[in-house]
Amino acid sequence: MSPLKPLRLLLLILVMLVLTACGHVRVQHFDGREPEFSVAEYFQGETWGWGMVQDYRGRITRQFTVYIQGYMDGDVLVLDEDFLFSDGEESKRVWRLKPVDQHCYVGTAHDVVGEGRACNYGDAFHLTYRLKVPIGEREWVFSMDDWMYLQDNQVVFNRTRMRKWGLTLGNITLTFTKQPLANNNQDEAEGFQRSAQ
Repeated sequence: MSPLKPLRLLLLILVMLVLTACGHVRVQHFDGREPEFSVAEYFQGETWGWGMVQDYRGRITRQFTVYIQGYMDGDVLVLDEDFLFSDGEESKRVWRLKPVDQHCYVGTAHDVVGEGRACNYGDAFHLTYRLKVPIGEREWVFSMDDWMYLQDNQVVFNRTRMRKWGLTLGNITLTFTKQPLANNNQDEAEGFQRSAQ
């Protein structure tokens, strides 16, 4: 093997790493963008979401609805989330987001390893955390890279990358709304509200 080939390979890897670092979007880049997204204000009260999970090939593996009851406990934003999956499985997560300054939070939940870190600038909210996910008989821990974007006073788009071993193994796409459910989803709404009580 020519001694130049390993050198070229190393140079290519370094260029790719530099380009990846340069292309990384930081939540602070959204500062000043409108509409201004206050996570604490938006999620207080009832919020509904509809989402899907896709694997690394883009295939949809699960679909779900989430009902969130949000409230303030002192200065902590509590998000009490009830999930209903299309296969009938139900699960629950309760986030506690504590502010650390004007823009940022630390967050905890029972299935989160350690603390999540989040910041809120302009129309965007960015949360990173490590999530325990049961798969078969094992429990995997994924690094979650979670972005939310306010579209107007009612709608928030949410996109989450699930990473392990440095690879993106799945994506979650989710839409939140403050609007009440349509009549054809009323039974689902009432079922969620009963289970949350």
